[in-house]
Amino acid sequence: MKFRKILLVILFILIIIGVVILLYTIFFKTPIPEELTPGDQPAVSTSTRPIGSLPPISGTSGPTVVEPAQPETSIPDAEDQRISIIDETIKTPTAVSDYPLESLTIDPKNNSFLYYNPTDSKFYRLDSNGASTLLLNQEFPGVQNVTWSPDKDKMLLELKDESQIIYSLKTQKQLTTIPKHWSEIRFSPDSSQIAFKRTGIDPDNNWLSVSGIDGNNIEHIQNMGTNADIVTVNWSPTKQIVGMYRKGIDFDRQELFFIGLNDENFKSTILPGRNFSGMWTPKGDKLLYSIHRTQTENKPELWIVDAQGESIGSNRRMLNVNTWVDKCIFKDQDNIICAVPQKLVEGSGYVPAIANTVPDDIYTINLKLGSKTRLATFDSDHTVNNLFLSENSKLLYFTDKNTGKLYKIEL
Repeated sequence: MKFRKILLVILFILIIIGVVILLYTIFFKTPIPEELTPGDQPAVSTSTRPIGSLPPISGTSGPTVVEPAQPETSIPDAEDQRISIIDETIKTPTAVSDYPLESLTIDPKNNSFLYYNPTDSKFYRLDSNGASTLLLNQEFPGVQNVTWSPDKDKMLLELKDESQIIYSLKTQKQLTTIPKHWSEIRFSPDSSQIAFKRTGIDPDNNWLSVSGIDGNNIEHIQNMGTNADIVTVNWSPTKQIVGMYRKGIDFDRQELFFIGLNDENFKSTILPGRNFSGMWTPKGDKLLYSIHRTQTENKPELWIVDAQGESIGSNRRMLNVNTWVDKCIFKDQDNIICAVPQKLVEGSGYVPAIANTVPDDIYTINLKLGSKTRLATFDSDHTVNNLFLSENSKLLYFTDKNTGKLYKIEL
């Protein structure tokens, strides 16, 4: 009798294990194609931006995706499919500040940094040696976030009471107060305009819009309807494109649409993953982006694709680098510098905060050749938050995510 009870317990445990494996297989191991091969999943779609309201994010409505046969490649690596050239030199970063810096940006033309000090509610300039000087005498209490214009002359201040203002450093005057129903405000590449999402109670009044830097001369670009949450404001360097939005195709793919400033009907491109975040090349002809996908354990991956004119969606390539695009910076048109986590767990693409305490190495990546060089592996753990380059590209600056301090290394 006792032996029979033991067998029943064992049988019960085996049944439970079997059920768990079955559920895992059904819900988490959704079968998808193996590694992309030429012609299997080309990047170009014949879909163009629909007129009027944006298509729903899911379902079968909207334009049909037709992907014509076009080669797609993963840039090859000579060594372990990851790194082709390694510099084993361990570098010790030099601390530029011994205290955390908030809302930091680099001002290359003055070889200095601009930042906000919440202690006295003032803005300061920091030189490359760590010496601070007052930037403005005026106090700005309650600043929660700062968005700097590309020319570093203007700043969008998000305040504690949820109001937003644009302030000019040159004139030392407030240019405008942003209406409450405007969100995701972004400066144009020439710092002369802003783009934003205008949302209200009536979906018919939800627009992606642009205006002058003072909030006047408003022009409505694209009606967002009920899909404002899938629209991202993202100016291209040429100002041809002012935003993007994504429509789900299946579990691991999305279609990316480009919204033109002058009602152009651009091609779309296919994203082979989720959690898209993109960055334009300096010329605005390509898009560097990060996604994650099931077949690579949902770790973040860097990809690049053509994103201008008739070539939109062509030459989509995986760079074989596991990091997020916001941990990268362009050195020039063909080379990027990225902070790459030394180790990532499965699923980290869903929750980037998992890597907040993972130390980074610094790599330079050639986008044409696919070659990768490790520039620095530090003698102490640093998790990189923001990267900055000096004007001559000889110094790389970064802030540590956990301390907020600014460091520099020689390249």
